Amino acid sequence: MNYIIYKMNCMEFEYIGMTKNLRLRKKGHRKVFRNKKHVSHNSKVYKTIRDNYSWELVYFEIILDGLTKAEAKVMEDIYIRKLDPQICLNSQNGIYTKEDMRKNAQEYYKKNKAKIIKKMMEIVPCEICGKKTTWSHLRRHQRTSKCKKIKKNLLHKYYKRWRENIKKV
Repeated sequence: MNYIIYKMNCMEFEYIGMTKNLRLRKKGHRKVFRNKKHVSHNSKVYKTIRDNYSWELVYFEIILDGLTKAEAKVMEDIYIRKLDPQICLNSQNGIYTKEDMRKNAQEYYKKNKAKIIKKMMEIVPCEICGKKTTWSHLRRHQRTSKCKKIKKNLLHKYYKRWRENIKKV
């Protein structure tokens, strides 16, 4: 209980978040904004504020109060999705849906299409039988009867050695 939905404003830009303790969350935002070594230092929200304005122009306002964690997640997501993308500084929605996953996968593929195709066409040896095949067909190759037979023989050989070593002990 007692979760808060807050809005962080900086001029025309807005960021929506949720927390139990707004005072600590403000400190956390300020710490990430200033700490160049922090993982999130170059995220959209801090980069926009740093490049265009200053931290002194940032202010927080409480949108909703007294929510459970589940309610807060849903409400945070609703408020983020309502924001105009031009002013929204959230890098992702509050709830990550299958639609969001599909959209991100499509965007990733568009950006990295050449790299993905190059990786798929890369020739690699099978770890089981040593036959060379493309990376994209490796799993299909490993399901062939020839590869399965070699794997079975290798496993049998290793099992036999293991049993002999146990008998020696």
